Amino acid sequence: LSVVSYAIPALVAVGIVIFRKKKSNFLWRTVRRFSIPKALRILHRMLPESGGYLEAIPLTAFVALSLINAGYGETAVVKKGIRFLKQTQREDGGWPIDVDLSTWVTTLSVKAFRSNLDGFLHTDLQDKIANHLRLIQNDRVHPFNGTKPGGWGWTNNPGSVPDGDDTPGVILALLKLEPAGKVKNEVLNGCRWLFRLQNNDGGFPTFSRGWGKLPFDQSCADLTGHNLLAFSTVLEMYQNELSGRQKKRVQKAFDKALHYLEKHQHSDGSWLPLWFGNQMTPDHTNPVYGTARVLTYLKDTMAHTWLPETLAKRLTPMADNGTTYLVSVQNQDGSWGGNENTAGSIEETALAVSAIASVENLEACKKGLAWIDKYYRENGMKAAPIGLYFASLWYDEKLYPTTAYLEAISRVLELV
Repeated sequence: LSVVSYAIPALVAVGIVIFRKKKSNFLWRTVRRFSIPKALRILHRMLPESGGYLEAIPLTAFVALSLINAGYGETAVVKKGIRFLKQTQREDGGWPIDVDLSTWVTTLSVKAFRSNLDGFLHTDLQDKIANHLRLIQNDRVHPFNGTKPGGWGWTNNPGSVPDGDDTPGVILALLKLEPAGKVKNEVLNGCRWLFRLQNNDGGFPTFSRGWGKLPFDQSCADLTGHNLLAFSTVLEMYQNELSGRQKKRVQKAFDKALHYLEKHQHSDGSWLPLWFGNQMTPDHTNPVYGTARVLTYLKDTMAHTWLPETLAKRLTPMADNGTTYLVSVQNQDGSWGGNENTAGSIEETALAVSAIASVENLEACKKGLAWIDKYYRENGMKAAPIGLYFASLWYDEKLYPTTAYLEAISRVLELV
């Protein structure tokens, strides 16, 4: 089974510690003695060139601590892991949860410019970004989880694993940065990787197909919406260039994703994300983030000319209900938090503005942007800890408020 679980390297390392420390009879000691070398080989095989498992500091440190405690401090896994930890320590003495989200924030930035991309990024820089994204597409069976080539991970560092959010993000970014024909191979290879990832329920998990019981194989609305838009954009950009078989395959994945979103929209019009939350809501969920992302993807999809009326009629009520929810939970001061009556943040407010941006909701958008302006003057472009990492570790990303605000401004300017 191909999985990406934050726990696998940690479980293997803990197992080695237990095997070494636990008292037992001669027979079990013999079994354990022969089992440990194999476990160490597994850990070494999963270790990327950088020395950091999934480029994650807590995981790498935990594995190293466990092996040192078990008496294997001189192994390559520990030595490379400690080197990784030394290299990733920040100037203030601390460490981030993960090295970076460079692929993710790059595609967010590109998409945030909307139709203003050429006005802000010179074509040479656009080509440079596109070439970088093309070069970091996974082109081999991945050693961590055995996934096939075609996807993109969250960073260009070697410990990154292809996932179901960065892959549609890169597809969309490439189609903004370059002529469609120039990136066709990369885009279609990415689509094929996503076809294999899609769960039976029509939704998209993060890393691996599965039963939907664990975070790494659980379908979620924001990723599914992102893939829906990517497939729709592929159908829009390559209307006359796809074979009948290719077009049918993309449409099938689109239809399944649409069905998933219909089924998982809550009665109040909201959707929940998987890897984002809000510490101030009672259950730590973030329906504002989830709804804003899905709604934005739906509205962009509805603007495509390939979309038949039958599908448009299914998208419209979902979009209307999502809009109603977001408008209803806007705070009195103009901001949005994770849900109603929750303190606002730049990220959540900007994403909500992007999602509801329309002539009908222009006043609500203006109130939201005015709140961001006031907040920025008082606090700067302060990032909020809305990211929810493996093992319920919260994080903020300094580019999230900037990219979200840029997208909101771009979308509102298109209305005036």
